[in-house]
Amino acid sequence: NYVEETERDYINDKEVWNKIYKSYFETYGISTHLKSHTVKTQLDTWEFDKAWKNGVWNCFETISFDLIKSESVKDKVYKWSGRINELQSSKEPIHVFLLSKFPEEHKELVTFIKGKLGKIEFSNTVTIELVSEDNAEKFAKKIKKLIEEHIG
Repeated sequence: NYVEETERDYINDKEVWNKIYKSYFETYGISTHLKSHTVKTQLDTWEFDKAWKNGVWNCFETISFDLIKSESVKDKVYKWSGRINELQSSKEPIHVFLLSKFPEEHKELVTFIKGKLGKIEFSNTVTIELVSEDNAEKFAKKIKKLIEEHIG
């Protein structure tokens, strides 16, 4: 029953999409509505591979916090916090969903992650929302409903 940390499989950001969220997005017909979108900020541009528009750009970014070291998790959270700060300088309304995989080995870090990157709304219409894998199907159903309402 004992597994060394080095023997455990950790998934990267791309695998979060492929192993967790992609199947729900395909099952609920969301993937066919997605396209890439570039967001310009004050100092940079940010390319989202998966996005759709219903008056506001809804952008999906996958991120794995399931890392071996707790310091690595915190570093990644702070990195994303900086990215989010830059995103708030965008002039266009966007809603970014961070499709996440939380750490299995470091449960205490989930509170830290949610505290730093949970739902964040800026006055210039930029919203960041953290989505966890245990809510993946419920989230996909919500997005499907929004798409259906938008299409008519």
